[in-house]
Amino acid sequence: EVGEKTAFRRRLLLAWQAVHQLRFNADNQFQLNNLFKIIIIVINFLSVLAGTLTFKVDGYIQRWGDSDKAPEHPLFPDTDLNVARQVLVYINVLVPLLASLGLALDSNFSPATKSETLTNAHLYVESEIFKYRTRTGDYSAMMASGPVMSAKKSDGEGDDKKGAGEAARPKSATNPRQVFASHMEDIWTDLGASEVRQE
Repeated sequence: EVGEKTAFRRRLLLAWQAVHQLRFNADNQFQLNNLFKIIIIVINFLSVLAGTLTFKVDGYIQRWGDSDKAPEHPLFPDTDLNVARQVLVYINVLVPLLASLGLALDSNFSPATKSETLTNAHLYVESEIFKYRTRTGDYSAMMASGPVMSAKKSDGEGDDKKGAGEAARPKSATNPRQVFASHMEDIWTDLGASEVRQE
């Protein structure tokens, strides 16, 4: 076929570009997922810390009140504990809201799911490239030419037109490039049906 090698190289080049792009996007989603998880963990830690400090300050205030003999709190020296307690109350309200916002964003963007989907896609494309280059699997010569049916048996009546040994016609050959294009289209269709379509 005229231009077969050129078309072969062009398809492989486009497929490798797709592999690199899918891998790049998968890495970006993986980093975004890690960022969301770290932010959520830090916010939850701050929420627990603020709650603990509020409990400690409340106990200190209940014990000493406004007595002049009360020693300075080790965590809030030279600070009005009532003001510190009020600030901690605001923090206790704000930080859980930020944690809920982080969880909502993580659930909406789903970076972990998108990273896995893109990783699977680039591995599928890479697998199809190597099978296409080595002519294995659906691209093998046997799959392309189709099996030849066994010879028909003679009916025993001396029919010359339908004599023994007449083989059936082989199946029509399948172009490996068409198979490759079909598999690539299936992969992109699966990506379009996943959450990646939101990007």
